[in-house]
Amino acid sequence: MAILRRGLRSAALLLLLPALATLAPTGPAAADPVPPDGYSWPACGTVPDDDGRYCVVSVTRNGVPVPPVDYGTDGVYLDPYIDLIGAGDIRFGVQRLSVAGGGAVAAGGDVSPADTYRWVVNTGSIRPRELYGHVRDASFSVSGDTSTGWVLTLELKPTPIAWMWPPDGDGDGWADCSYEGGCGDDSTVAGLVYDGFVTGYVTDLEGEGLPAAEITDRTGLVRAYNAQDAYVLHDPDRNTLEVRMANPHLRAPGVPATGYYETFLPTDFLIHQLGVVAPSSLAGGSFVVRRTGVSTPVPFVLTHEPGGVRIEIDAITYSTPAYRIRPRATAPGRPRVRAITRVSAHEVWVRLREPSADGGAKITRYDVRCRAGASSDWARGRADRTEVLVRGVPRRAVSCQGRAVNRVGAGRWSAAAAE
Repeated sequence: MAILRRGLRSAALLLLLPALATLAPTGPAAADPVPPDGYSWPACGTVPDDDGRYCVVSVTRNGVPVPPVDYGTDGVYLDPYIDLIGAGDIRFGVQRLSVAGGGAVAAGGDVSPADTYRWVVNTGSIRPRELYGHVRDASFSVSGDTSTGWVLTLELKPTPIAWMWPPDGDGDGWADCSYEGGCGDDSTVAGLVYDGFVTGYVTDLEGEGLPAAEITDRTGLVRAYNAQDAYVLHDPDRNTLEVRMANPHLRAPGVPATGYYETFLPTDFLIHQLGVVAPSSLAGGSFVVRRTGVSTPVPFVLTHEPGGVRIEIDAITYSTPAYRIRPRATAPGRPRVRAITRVSAHEVWVRLREPSADGGAKITRYDVRCRAGASSDWARGRADRTEVLVRGVPRRAVSCQGRAVNRVGAGRWSAAAAE
């Protein structure tokens, strides 16, 4: 199995707030360096920003700009923040700050679940490609370039949480709560209950050891949930995504948790990583979602959006759930004819390019057919590889087509290519 990437691994990461300190300005002629971890990024055009990079262009709540915290006026303020949590990982979140006597202290992370937050951020040299977070209905896009800085546009809603807290229950304020270690059981009542919570990060996927093509395929991928710990395994042999979560619990005695998981799967990821032949034709019946160890399918919602599909699983009511999300296998996509080489008067070698999507099942055979004209009979060949010898072709020039076959059946014939 390949770990696609562990999600927000620990709630210590989630609830430790970004530093409120600002960086000393480097001077108007200097280019902004990458900010250190944990320092909230400034608004573009304010100290310490001096080149419009690594700064917040705008942030709105329900379409209205969120005013900055006024440290000179006592009160409670919403503070949507952006900072770094590691090379290439940009954290976002919303906290409430209480200002009194010129000082600010955290007032919690419980915010309205009905609100929609939107950030526009210049992320400098970091090009965000994938998103993880405790949010709902999350989407993002990236524009710009490396010279002026990549520009991230991020939109989301807060999600409710119900976590055992502290996770180990020993009163020390923090201990890990992972899927492997567990955290309470199905009867555990949550100690931390928020109606709405926002924290997460976007990552450039650098340093993950992934092939460049796979990084491109995963651009735009979203994984959102309200468990404390969540991560996903991609099993290419079974063509599944296994989602593992820990620490959604009862909101109150007898009141079920509101466990939730959603993923946005980009079209390129569907085609090249999950083998989906026609993402635009996907429907609810195109996937199977099951809780691990249970044969009964789990209800989910599939929605088409620009650039991919969103899958949502609701009503998760136990402390360490795991789900398998699997596209149903189909016949393969169409290959392409790369070359036709005549090796004798009545034989040609036809070389094919593999289809972009195998239909979620291993391709077992390639069929090829060739003829000299629309009224001619087909000469046929087959092989278990992309080079197929076709015998019995006429002496004059022929055109050929190929198709791929898997356990489901034969895919569509390719476009015809002339010798």
